[in-house]
This record gives sequence, structure tokens and C-alpha cells, in this order.
Amino acid sequence: MGKKRSLGDEAARELLQTEEKVYQKGSLQKLLSHEPPKKKKKKDKVKTKHETYKKLDSIDAIENVEHLVKEESEKSKTKKQNIERIKKSMQRPKIFLNQSDQIAVNMSDVQDLVQFACIGAISSAQPKWCKLLRVAKVCKVAVVIVSGINERWFTQYSHCFTNMQQLFNLSVKVHPVDNSDRSVYRGFLFTKWRAKRYKKELYMSKLLEKEPDLPTHNESDDASDEEDTKPTRSDYVLTEEEMRWHGYPTPDRPGFISTKHADTISDASPLIAIDCEMSMTHNGQELTRVSVVNEKLEVLYDTLVKPYNKIVDYCTKYSGITKELLNPVTTRLEDVQKKLLKLIPPDAILVGQSLNGDLMALKMYHPHCIDTSDLFTNKYRVGLKILTKHYLKRDIQCSKSGHDSTEDAQASMELFLLKLKKGSKLEDFSYKKSRVLPIESIFQRVATESKSSVLIDVPSNLKKFSKDPVNCITAMTDAETTKRMKQVVRDKYDLICGHLHSFKTLMDGITHEQHTIESTLANVDRRVSDIYAAVPDNSLFVVLLASGIQGLDNLDTGFTEKDLYSRCFAGIKYAKEPDAGT
Repeated sequence: MGKKRSLGDEAARELLQTEEKVYQKGSLQKLLSHEPPKKKKKKDKVKTKHETYKKLDSIDAIENVEHLVKEESEKSKTKKQNIERIKKSMQRPKIFLNQSDQIAVNMSDVQDLVQFACIGAISSAQPKWCKLLRVAKVCKVAVVIVSGINERWFTQYSHCFTNMQQLFNLSVKVHPVDNSDRSVYRGFLFTKWRAKRYKKELYMSKLLEKEPDLPTHNESDDASDEEDTKPTRSDYVLTEEEMRWHGYPTPDRPGFISTKHADTISDASPLIAIDCEMSMTHNGQELTRVSVVNEKLEVLYDTLVKPYNKIVDYCTKYSGITKELLNPVTTRLEDVQKKLLKLIPPDAILVGQSLNGDLMALKMYHPHCIDTSDLFTNKYRVGLKILTKHYLKRDIQCSKSGHDSTEDAQASMELFLLKLKKGSKLEDFSYKKSRVLPIESIFQRVATESKSSVLIDVPSNLKKFSKDPVNCITAMTDAETTKRMKQVVRDKYDLICGHLHSFKTLMDGITHEQHTIESTLANVDRRVSDIYAAVPDNSLFVVLLASGIQGLDNLDTGFTEKDLYSRCFAGIKYAKEPDAGT
């Protein structure tokens, strides 16, 4: 029994030792597997806390990276969009001023812009006052001419032109051609050849032994087909509509007198030629000399006239008037008017070169007038000096001391008598036989490069272009002109011109109420906006406010320099303005 117990004790001891080794081995394995020891509880808590912070920092870092990636992605997307905008804008034309402080431009500068936009670099000249980029991308050119609105009206009623000021990025004053509204309208539609082009044409024609290809005028639609038909004096008298559109005084104009005229004239009606000289005062151009001759070239009346207003420029180079000449003069405008009313017979026909200017200076209305300035062209005006040299074979206006109104009146009378005597047998004036630069319409110019044009206006203006390469569409009112322009801008025309004249018609009237003026100007602005909206994208749109001094006498306001200036708006029509690029 004792031995058995001792053997059992040894066995138990060995078993305990084996278990202890197994336990120790297991602990070592746990240590090797980085399992934290069960003891040292404080250090375990600190270590666990640090690991938690590390995990949180890792999460924040991941979120930051995701945010940065998203931000970079958005930047990349924006950059691509900007690149697309730039590419898109590079496919569009753009126009801007060469100088931000541009004061005023000439009418020829506006013509250069329109021609350059229509026919590109092959035009006679590129515009110097503005820059038109990517001209080949210009879809078409639309021009709206608004008669009667000068710089003064625009400045005084600028609140009525909100659409024009918003739509166009170019807005400049245009130097006056002269005081006639007609001259601005015609001055834009007719352009002189450049000397370089003229010389080149003459050289090539001589080289090829052929006639030079120079522009010729159009014959009047109502001209007689029979060569031997002798015209009468009344055949050359301007119609009432022609006088109105050529800027002649109207019978109801305040401050003007009317001759005691007869309603009808005949071939026996006497011819009276009138020529005036003017000087510049604070109230504009005023009469300083008048000469009257009969058809026998006898001087009926010739006198100097002293204006009431102070003279600021005697214009001696053209008028021949000096301070010394006028100092002793006591004759006033009303004295001249009284004399002419007695001198001019009721059935007299007045003859003169640009006679509308003379009658405006005299402040006198007469219904029977013949104008020699366009008598030999039926289209555009030619200077008296050129006509006298061409037809009468003599030189006038050669004195350095200025023009002689008696000499000019006699030359006008001689020119008409020659026209009356020879009629259609007398060759019309042509630049082919003159040494001055040829004049052509803007429609003729663009047609040389196979570009099509359309003109929308009243019949009295359209007839001057009846045989030009332009489609003439009649419109009697501004509403009709707007409607026609909105229709034709979608057709295959390269140049579209329209004429709005409601404001000029208003100013030709008697009363000018403030609200009527404002509503008329606002309507003009709205019509321009309507036409602009109908024009295709990438088109050049030009608005020319044609200067005119009509209506000033009714407003009790002084004549200023602004009354002589016109204004031009220009811009490219976009579906949406590009945000970037040039």
C-alpha cells in the first residue's frame, strides 16, 4: 500500500510539471502573436487610446484626400469648360475700339467698317478707328439709318436709348458732312474710290488697251426714251416729296417766311439764281452775303448781311467774308427777306447749287426749285467747281480770298440753261472724263465681290438706286421698315440697309411736345432692338443716327456744336456673349 502511494505521488508530480510546461509554452505563443499581456492594465489603456487617435487621423486624411480629388476634378472640369468657351469664342468675330478715348470718326470710317465686314481684306480700306477680328466669320451686315437724330438729341434724351446703349459695345460720334440731313444719308451710301484703286484701274486699262471699268450713274426711271424730246423748265423742278427729303424748308416752319408764289408754273416762268455765303456764329451758320441773278446773268441783288449773333468764324476761305467787310454793314436778314419778296415773281423758278442750304440761310420757303448739284447725275451731288469746269470749260472759286456768290449764282444759271437747251443730248456727268476720284454706291462696291444687298426705304430715295445691284423694297413707315427688315435678315443677303424717318417727320412738323419727342425716340430704340433680335448670330449690326438741325427753332434753345454731329453704334450679334477669349 505504501509503495503504491509513493508511485502515485511521483506520477502526480510529473503531471503537474508537464502542465506547467504546457502553460508556459502557451504564454510564449501568445507573446509571439503580439497579444498584450493580461497584466499592466494602465499601459494597455494608453496604447489603445493612441491607436484610436491614429485611426481617426487616417479617416480624416482619407476624407481630405477625397475632398482634394473632388476639388481637382471640378477644377479640371471648369478648365475644360473654359477651354471650350475659348475655342467657341475663337470661332466668332469680335469688334472693339482701337482707342478707348476715341472722340469722333468720319463718315468714311463708318463706310470702311461696313465694306470690310462685307468683303473682307480686299475692301478699299480697313477701318482704323476699330478692330474687327475674324472678319471671315461675319455672317452678314445689317445697317439701320435713323434720320433727324443728332448728337444733341441723343445726349438730351439718352434715357430713351436704353436698348442701343446695352446692345452695342461701340458708340462714337461722327463728324458732320454738312448741315443737311440728306448729306448724312447719301454720304454713307455713296463712297469715293481710293486714289490707289483709281490709279490701278487706269494703269490696268491702259495695259490691256481697254476702257477703264469705272462706276457710272443710273438714269432716272422717268427719263424719256426719245432723244429728240425737248424738256421744259418744269420738268427739272423738284417735287414736294423730293424737297422734303432733300432738306428744303417747309411752308409751316416757324421763323421762316414764304414767298407770294403761284400754284402753277410754265415754260415762260422766269428763272432766278440765288447763291449765299455763310459764317459761323454762336447760333450756327448764318447769312453774311446773298447774290441774285436772272437768266440773262444780270445781277439783280448783291449785298452783305450782318448777323445779330456774334461771329465766331468768318469762314473766309470759303465765304470770302472778313471782319473788315462786315464792320460797316447795317443790312440785316429781315431787310434781305423784304427785298426778295418784292424781287421774286410769284411764278419764278429758283435755281441754285445745293439750293436747300441757301434757302435755310435765308429762312425762306419757295415751292418751285431746281438744284444743279445733282441735275447732271440724277443720283449724287457734284461740286459746282467740277461741273463748271466739265461743262462750261472754265475755272471758278480759284481766289485765295474765298468764293464769290455772284460768280457762283451765274455759274449755276449757265449750267441749267445749258441743260435746258440740250436736254438728253447733253452727256451726263461721268467720272471717266474727269480727274476727280469716282464715286459709287456702297451696293456697287460690295457687288464687285459677288455680295448681295437690299435697301428698304421710301420711293423717293429708292429711285436713285433703281439700276444699282441692290434689291429695293418700299416701306412708307418705320413700322413697315422694321417688319421688312425682320423678314429679309433671314434671307441670303450679305448687306441689309433700312431707313427709319419718323423722328425727322416729327421735327418737320409745327408742335414738339416733350412726351411726343420721348415716345417717338423710345419707339425708334425699340424698333432697332426688334431688328437686332431677328438678325442671325455673328452678324455685324450698325446704327447710324443721321444728324439734322430741323426742329431747333421750335425749342427755344441755342444752336450748339452737338447739332452738327451724328452718332454711330456698332456691335456683333451673339446668341450669348462669350465669357473668355478674344
